[in-house]
Amino acid sequence: MISMMRKSEQARLEFARLTQGSDVSLNSIFRRACELSASTLGVARSGLWMFVEKGAALRCISLFETASGQWSEGALLRSADFPEYIGALRARKIVPVETALGDPKTSELAESYIKPLGISSLLDAPILVGDEVVGVLCNEHIGPVREWTTEERDFVASIADLLALKMKSAEVHQLREALRESELRMLALDRADALGNMAVGIAHDFRSILTSITNCAHALTRLERESAAAQDLLCSIIEASRRGADLIKELIDYGRNEPAKPIVFCPGDAVQSFLPVLRAGVGGKHRIDLKRGPDRGMILIDRNQFNRVLINLVMNARDAMPNGGTIEIRIQQYCPDQLESQRYMTVSVVDTGIGMTAETLARVFDPSFSTKEGGSGLGMPIVQRIVNRAGGLVAVESTLGSGTEVRVQLPRIAGDESK
Repeated sequence: MISMMRKSEQARLEFARLTQGSDVSLNSIFRRACELSASTLGVARSGLWMFVEKGAALRCISLFETASGQWSEGALLRSADFPEYIGALRARKIVPVETALGDPKTSELAESYIKPLGISSLLDAPILVGDEVVGVLCNEHIGPVREWTTEERDFVASIADLLALKMKSAEVHQLREALRESELRMLALDRADALGNMAVGIAHDFRSILTSITNCAHALTRLERESAAAQDLLCSIIEASRRGADLIKELIDYGRNEPAKPIVFCPGDAVQSFLPVLRAGVGGKHRIDLKRGPDRGMILIDRNQFNRVLINLVMNARDAMPNGGTIEIRIQQYCPDQLESQRYMTVSVVDTGIGMTAETLARVFDPSFSTKEGGSGLGMPIVQRIVNRAGGLVAVESTLGSGTEVRVQLPRIAGDESK
């Protein structure tokens, strides 16, 4: 059997030669770093995570699962949610964690990430370019608690150093291309946040005015009892006030930027357990069918926000079929390219309702636009915002008179080997 020292020397030499090549893309180098780390250390998973949003989040650039040979990318961890772990990355050359559940550096990740994935030990190497930690090479061990040897620590640190050197010498456009999708998504979120802050300000001012109107209208209903016409007008005022109150709630919900509590879970299991709530919400005229594909991959997102996405999409599907019908929820794995470099778990909500024109479809995420009388237009923007914050995408297809399919694509963070 090849000794650990010999294996690490061979892997280090191969990777050094690869990083010196001028015709090798950064993405190829990132992937090879994960493969070599996983095979050399004999760990279950090895992933490269990069800081985005000026350090506000870690985005998974490339993650390799040894047992299945599958790749994942795109998941997001927010720095504010895991300050101890992020602090450890920024303060240390290497972060060895023998007992992942009990170590203070990673205990914040216990319920959301470590337990669901069965991780027992971690060996993480921050990637330092200049004086800035730009990412981390994360090695995840599953099985008995593992004590990392000096050779293993040195090996991971050397791979991180080679990555840093390559990134430092890479052309700016190469780095931008490697993180292009994430940066574009972050720009969209910045715009959504700005609009959300404005919405909250408007909502609070509007609520004060609306409260006065509602109180006066209720007072008048007690005084003007002899005039039916006056009563009708007052009822109209109260109904308009109720609609205004609903709008205020949606504006505040859209603008709210509460800390998320992401957790790794199987979306199929989550939808299955939430079906009674969804079925109660759509009523007796509508049926909900759940169709699950064979892949049971796992995602990383706040569970309550995931449920909120489901509710919004299912209620939209119900409203598109006023005479009743079947709403399908489909869950499957999706790979956007033939190389399968990125895997999503897709949750689709499909109806056979009125559908949308091309003009309406083009404005489906516009918060100033609504197809519903008295609607705010914030339902789909809220869905898009939640999904984008988890590193995912929302796609909509619709044909007038034939129905609509909304696909929520969330980055697959792992396979669910236990099911």
